[in-house]
Amino acid sequence: MRRSRKFGLGVNVGVLAVAAVAIGVVPVSTPSPGGRDADFRRAANDGFKEYPTLGLVGRPAPDALKARAAVDAGAAVDRTRNAGFGPDLTPGTPQVELLLISTQHKGHDESLKQQEFTDNLEWVVTYEGTRPTVHGPLHLDPQFRAAAMNLECDMVFFVDAVTAELLHGALQKC
Repeated sequence: MRRSRKFGLGVNVGVLAVAAVAIGVVPVSTPSPGGRDADFRRAANDGFKEYPTLGLVGRPAPDALKARAAVDAGAAVDRTRNAGFGPDLTPGTPQVELLLISTQHKGHDESLKQQEFTDNLEWVVTYEGTRPTVHGPLHLDPQFRAAAMNLECDMVFFVDAVTAELLHGALQKC
């Protein structure tokens, strides 16, 4: 079952301190010379990627499935740039990778954790170096707010490789 979620972008201020310590880095290959590929970098598809706040896991798409992608990487990047977010959340040259994205279904008992793959073919577009959107009470400590605003995060979009629909909302990882 595939659902589009209304885009909502927020960072849990209480988690920012922990997130600042544990920033995930995605390995990147060199940009392709010329053409539309100059607008993005292809990330190395070397294994599983987890997006726990969205309950998603990605794994490299086999070559046989890559041919099913009706939307190319350049069109996926264009879709994210036209999603209504300002240039501060989509800066520079993004990383793009074609993954099979699945929903993680986990039980409450640690010994019974399972993973069911729903395998939607999606472009994962990641912009590095975005500033977090800080929400919180008006009386939030100004030093904490300033520290949070100095973090650099990754903005991640999921684009359906067949329909170019934006899926799962936008994720800002810090």
